[in-house]
Amino acid sequence: MCSTVFKSADGLAPIQCVYASFNGERYWAKEFSVAMIRNRDRFRSDHQMEHPAECFGDLGAAHGATMLALASMALAGGYRGAPALVYSSSDYGTRAVALLDKAE
Repeated sequence: MCSTVFKSADGLAPIQCVYASFNGERYWAKEFSVAMIRNRDRFRSDHQMEHPAECFGDLGAAHGATMLALASMALAGGYRGAPALVYSSSDYGTRAVALLDKAE
């Protein structure tokens, strides 16, 4: 998952913020933790974690679009550092990841 997107992002600064579709189930946190450990050199040691389900509840398929919008607003507003990683998973095995960087 993450390693594929990182291959196309050589030269990108370490990830400062992660938006994840965690919904309170342990499985998703474990899955992301394994991916992060495998790619630990791509993350700042003090990166921030955001999981909007804590505020909204489980949004299902709308989670990805919501997190992309939240990450975009946070980067544009300057209250989250770039780059940001947006990660989403599903019960059916589908995974998605996107890297957002601040426009120059």
